[in-house]
Amino acid sequence: MKKLLLLSLALLFCATLSAQKFPATLKMTDGMQQKGEVDFPKIDDKEVKFYPADGSKAAKLASADIALMTITFESGTTEEYEFVPIIAPMAVYKKTGKVSATIWLMVELRGYMTLYHNRTEATTRTISSKGNTMNPGHTDKYCRRPGEPGASMVLSTFSAGTNGFFKRLALVYFDDDQQIIDKIKSGKYTYKDLVEIIQEYNSCHGN
Repeated sequence: MKKLLLLSLALLFCATLSAQKFPATLKMTDGMQQKGEVDFPKIDDKEVKFYPADGSKAAKLASADIALMTITFESGTTEEYEFVPIIAPMAVYKKTGKVSATIWLMVELRGYMTLYHNRTEATTRTISSKGNTMNPGHTDKYCRRPGEPGASMVLSTFSAGTNGFFKRLALVYFDDDQQIIDKIKSGKYTYKDLVEIIQEYNSCHGN
């Protein structure tokens, strides 16, 4: 019941955020750049309502045509979002590479391997900056290397067995780096070290 309540809060806060307009810079897949405001999209929105900075008529842009969306919040901080194909846990574990959906994800760490997460944490930070300290719930994190069909889920904090979930997937996803595998198996690396893991991976494989 508690998990369902937290999930409901997460959906409520995402819906609240989605109803707001934010200053944004859009880099389109054709290389063009547009500035203005956007209605913050829901995680699986196929279109983004865009309000051009020159005051011309608002338009709905296909999410698939937006290569990068940079949002500016009231605090002055910026966050980058991409509309990313995702690979679900079972497909990661079985190495099928099957894409299950395409969703909006925040870029947490960019490099040879890029780390993404869903909007839950971003929503928390934005709302907290206005004085609301409620926790929306959980976060899913995804990794993607160049050439991969989508970003692979490697972490979800929704369940109590967060580290076990992470370990099962990480031992498969990072199986091309034995040093990282050994550190995960020994417990030196846990799900809390995902950023450090990717930084180590990029330092060895990103040249």
